Amino acid sequence: AGYPIRPEFSAISRAVYNNEVIEVNFMQQSQLVQDVINDWVNVRTHGKIKNILTQPPSIDTKVIFASALYFNGEWNQHFVSSGTRR
Repeated sequence: AGYPIRPEFSAISRAVYNNEVIEVNFMQQSQLVQDVINDWVNVRTHGKIKNILTQPPSIDTKVIFASALYFNGEWNQHFVSSGTRR
């Protein structure tokens, strides 16, 4: 069932892009998928994003591509914080 990931794709993805490739069964493991992705994003954003998925993916899901970036640096040009809002 499903679409198996070719070993060549996994190898290139890891070697070139430093990606993690995980094969899952969305039909039988949708809650596990939600937990794994949320944990993955939480770790890579240093807790800034905890729950990117608020519910398990649909059983019709075929693939999920996720990317996360954590930036902790100083801006070249500072901005006036009083001019911003949430």
